[in-house]
Amino acid sequence: MSQWIRWWGLGLFLLIVLIIWLGTNPLIKWSIESAGSQAVGAKVELDSVSFSFNPVTLELERLQVTNPAEPMRNSVEAGRIELALDGFALLRRQFIAENMAVEELRFNTERERSGDIGGRTLSRERREARRAEAEAEDFDISRILPGLELPDPSAIVAEERERLQGRISELDQEAAAIERDWEERIRELPDRDTVDGHRARLDEIGDMDRLRRAAATRELRDDINDDLDRVRSLRERMREDRERVGELQSRARAMPGEEASRLMPATGLGDGFEGITRQLLGEELSTWILRGLEAYEMASEQLAGRRAEEEDPRPPRGEGEYIRFPEDDPLPRFLIKRAALDGVFDMAGNPIDFDGRIENITHEPAIWGRPMTLNIDGRGEGGAELAVNGSFDHRESPSRDELEFSLERFSFSDATISDSSRLPIILEQSQADFDGNLVVTEGRLDSTLNSRFTGARFNAGAGDGGDVIDRLARAIEGVDAFNMELGLGGTLRSPEIRLRSDLDRIIGNAIGDEARRELAQAREALEEELQAELRPQVERLAERERQLEAYQEQIEERRTALRDIRP
Repeated sequence: MSQWIRWWGLGLFLLIVLIIWLGTNPLIKWSIESAGSQAVGAKVELDSVSFSFNPVTLELERLQVTNPAEPMRNSVEAGRIELALDGFALLRRQFIAENMAVEELRFNTERERSGDIGGRTLSRERREARRAEAEAEDFDISRILPGLELPDPSAIVAEERERLQGRISELDQEAAAIERDWEERIRELPDRDTVDGHRARLDEIGDMDRLRRAAATRELRDDINDDLDRVRSLRERMREDRERVGELQSRARAMPGEEASRLMPATGLGDGFEGITRQLLGEELSTWILRGLEAYEMASEQLAGRRAEEEDPRPPRGEGEYIRFPEDDPLPRFLIKRAALDGVFDMAGNPIDFDGRIENITHEPAIWGRPMTLNIDGRGEGGAELAVNGSFDHRESPSRDELEFSLERFSFSDATISDSSRLPIILEQSQADFDGNLVVTEGRLDSTLNSRFTGARFNAGAGDGGDVIDRLARAIEGVDAFNMELGLGGTLRSPEIRLRSDLDRIIGNAIGDEARRELAQAREALEEELQAELRPQVERLAERERQLEAYQEQIEERRTALRDIRP
């Protein structure tokens, strides 16, 4: 019996099994952290991993995904994740989870140590560019108030000089082409010698007998009519070209006023006060929006996957290739069919407990054939209710993601609206209702968010800005309800943020006529600067128009002369 059992072989087998058993969890943990960190561009960490064969399950304890833009904060943190896996699919190198449970999910949490690993260069460059844009748009409300320093029109013109001169040059180039064309066309006009020849022939006809006179008169009339036809054609073309050059000249003369009207709101100095709320709230809103879009873009890059019509690129030389053979019921290489979520949203210091469900999570949606869907419901203090429903369809091009959301009875407290040293504004308390939607079609944004604030209480601590700032501070503190509408356009990498609110009207009424006069004077000064800057190009257009006028005078003179001598 002892000869039948090779004890050293059995011991070696048990040792190998023990090594595999003990090494599985560390290997899985290392794989998830390495692949995740590479995909995110910052540390992805796990406290522990537990893999079980019967049933096939995977448990992850405390997942932390670092925010690449803020390495001391996590974009996402989950207390526990459990996945029920398809064991046979794992043997086919497919990660298929029938169910996943994510517990204690939180966002934008603090880290104990930095999660920076160098990141992805392109992503970091985009973040730095966005941050530079936000800093360039940093706004102090005191800049738009009367009695304080207004932007220098000369400085605005200096910044816009190249663009404005380019626009004028485009108009001038079109007018110059018309002028060059007429330098050639005017040669088609019957000259004075031709007119004098017709006149001499008419004099000769008077000395002819009746028979010859009739034939000569008919021949002369035909020749003059041919010349008049050429003159008529040139005259009609001249009318069209002069109208066009006149239109170009009018556009050039109107450009200073139009540009002044456009540039003043861009600096927060429009004829009205529509830009003030945008400037007051824009920096904080931009930060939230850009943070959300970066998270969405990062997730979208991972889940967009390969569409049905796309083919896998050839692998680098020396590396293997994953070949997918035809299947009756194909499955993606990565798929989570159903995921149950629960966690906390911390919004402006007000936590909202939520639970939800995500279905069809895969990076190969064309193979799975179903869009990813999301449903979340949450509740917070004071009766706040959150609802989010979405569909993310990347099965074919163009991809289309749709998200609808609402948040009712949400309470704000001590929210900083403006940290201006001249006029700091804090929203001490308010209740708000939000509803909106987001549509992303192949990277292009279309979103609207409507909000209504009630029971608002502002603290506007005016400093030493003078009477105007004091009056504005009192007006803001008297606001107890207002509306806001936020819109998003552009692309994920270059979003366009629009913000409108009836706070503009309240602030405009508070500032009153004194500010309007000062703003009107600033606009007038800017228009004068633009006129001076563009005057040489506008005069050049006027000179081209005068040259066409001279050509038209020649056409009219020949036309009159030919009609006078036509028998």
